[in-house]
Amino acid sequence: YSEIAIELNKAGFTTSRGCEFQATQVMRLIKRQLTL
Repeated sequence: YSEIAIELNKAGFTTSRGCEFQATQVMRLIKRQLTL
């Protein structure tokens, strides 16, 4: 999770809830893509 959040921060992707929220949202999106 942390590595993904770091990459998002490098890309300038930020949320009001912080890195943990970013990582969980990304994992959710990845899982959604894998199911398509």
